[in-house]
Amino acid sequence: MATRPGSRPQRGRPATGRGRGTAARRSEDQRSSRPAARRPQAGRPTITVRGSIIAVLGVMAVLALTVPLKAYVTQRSEISTQAQANAATRARIAALHTQAQNLQDPEYVKQQARTRLHYGLPGENAAIVIAPPLPSVAPQHVDGRVTVAATSKQPWWERLWGSTVAAGRTPAAEPGGGPTPAPAATPSGAAR
Repeated sequence: MATRPGSRPQRGRPATGRGRGTAARRSEDQRSSRPAARRPQAGRPTITVRGSIIAVLGVMAVLALTVPLKAYVTQRSEISTQAQANAATRARIAALHTQAQNLQDPEYVKQQARTRLHYGLPGENAAIVIAPPLPSVAPQHVDGRVTVAATSKQPWWERLWGSTVAAGRTPAAEPGGGPTPAPAATPSGAAR
């Protein structure tokens, strides 16, 4: 079939020759001239509409799953906290049941009354032993200073004032360079 004058030959078809050899050559020529895969052209975007829609749907799925997942994790932590509180409460209840059973026993009640309340049975003399007083400690000389123990007979405010006066003195101002004597005057006055 000949081409018409003024018309262009169709793509992929040679203008002349209809033999078998030309068809086989034509298919080989077409295969070799076509690229194996489409390559992006210089002005064409590499991200397609289909790819962008899939990406948006993926982001929406992740965002839709974060809220329920966060709620799930929070609820699991609350459940574990409540389970620990339940175990502690059950242990406390068991201890209270044991104590209630002990309080039903009259011998246990007598023993608790004797030790905790210092009760005695009729005919017994109850006595409480008081610890002996602490021995008084004499003032000690440490580094040329006199330290007074906390068991002195002075009230606390006089000891405080004495330590303040002693701290205000310098070793060079002391006559004789010996230990500082306790102050004679007290802030509360001489009327005692």
